[in-house]
Amino acid sequence: MVPYLLVDLARRFFKLPFRLIPSEEPEPALASSTSFQSTGLGPFPLEIWRQVWAYVVILEGSRSTDLVDAFNPMFTSEHPGFMDHPSYSSFQRDLIALSLVHRLWAREIRRMSLEYLQISSVAQLEAIFVVLDAEPAAQLGQAVRRIDVVVSKLEEDGLIAHLVRLLSRTPQLRTFVHCVDSASAGVSTPSSVLRVLAEYCGPSLRRIEWGTLANAPQQQDLVKLLQCSPLLASLRLIRLASSESFSPPPDICSQLRTLSLGLDLESDGPVVVASPPSWQRFLAAFASMPESLPQLVRFEADQCTSSVVDFCSAHGAKIHYFRAAVWPGETDNFTQAIEHMPALRNLVVVLTSGRVVFPRRHPSLQQICIDSLVSAAHSTCYEVPDNVQEPQRQALVNVFRAVEKLDAPLEVLRLQNNGNLARFRISRTQDISNGLMLKTWAVRFKASRSCMLFCDKDGVSFFS
Repeated sequence: MVPYLLVDLARRFFKLPFRLIPSEEPEPALASSTSFQSTGLGPFPLEIWRQVWAYVVILEGSRSTDLVDAFNPMFTSEHPGFMDHPSYSSFQRDLIALSLVHRLWAREIRRMSLEYLQISSVAQLEAIFVVLDAEPAAQLGQAVRRIDVVVSKLEEDGLIAHLVRLLSRTPQLRTFVHCVDSASAGVSTPSSVLRVLAEYCGPSLRRIEWGTLANAPQQQDLVKLLQCSPLLASLRLIRLASSESFSPPPDICSQLRTLSLGLDLESDGPVVVASPPSWQRFLAAFASMPESLPQLVRFEADQCTSSVVDFCSAHGAKIHYFRAAVWPGETDNFTQAIEHMPALRNLVVVLTSGRVVFPRRHPSLQQICIDSLVSAAHSTCYEVPDNVQEPQRQALVNVFRAVEKLDAPLEVLRLQNNGNLARFRISRTQDISNGLMLKTWAVRFKASRSCMLFCDKDGVSFFS
């Protein structure tokens, strides 16, 4: 709806025909701080129009340098892979409608739409190069801020070479997300990709994320990439492809604010077991250097092992946001980790089959979110093995009981009821028993914690 209102507004101001300006017509140069009555931008400077266009053209997450926050409303989350999302067709129509207003609109919108690229095939990469090569003087590659590699296999013919070429032309890249399907598991991220990422994009990178178990990076490639990315603020890993000792320099990741370590599991029939501890050496290296990671404020661990406790013992004093999954046998580790975080304000508990026990008292904890491993609020493309069991209702009740006993200045208890927690909601037509359970706990929390908001993923209170 919005782009068509913009089109109508433009036609009223400039009396422009609703047609596509032929590409062979010369485009006047843009001066970014003057009026453009004669060039199709009316009485407003280009900066104002860019702010208006951004509401339609810029996808959620394209400018985000941090991982999605579970405490934010779901509409602020990242776009869920627009190439195969129902909103993709409407998004395309919006771009076409705006581009038809004027050739300068088309030029700027084309540039803005390049901010966020999701690579799903070689054909798509070739189409992107057609656009980039059409206007070499405009240096459209510098407009790219985020690239998501979302493919089934990185070994597809020509894909790696095309990806290396693309990364070499995006010197202002801020976010790189690597989500390769598990069909290519066991193959590490090509060193050529990480080398060109470090060489051409390292100075501008703010966020690097691996979203699946497949194509994990080699440790030496990762260390080199981190050394070449002095402004990196967010790092998300699922596993490391090599198990040799991890020995980063003390000054590495000096600006890192978010460190997220994913679930590294192997399946043995119906049983899910932890794989060899790929994080043990990684965390031990940083635990032995308490002066490292000076800007760290957010730590996520989907396996709460003893190495997580050691890491929190060294760095917990500066952590304000902690996300953890507690598996069977990890209850004491979880409790000890929180005890090492006196300044912790936001805690995300990932509901699993493990038992959650909070410390008896915490002086600063203000918000708790109950989340699931399969959650749209967590990651763009995070995948969980099929044999990871769906959390049961009793596990949720156990967390509620632990919250009830906790002595802390809690202000918010949020149930992130999406993913495999979607059935826990108040409804008059389905899942009535779960709704009654939530109502019951809403009454209990209102009696014991009258100042605490007990709400769902959208911030809607269960008290009402």
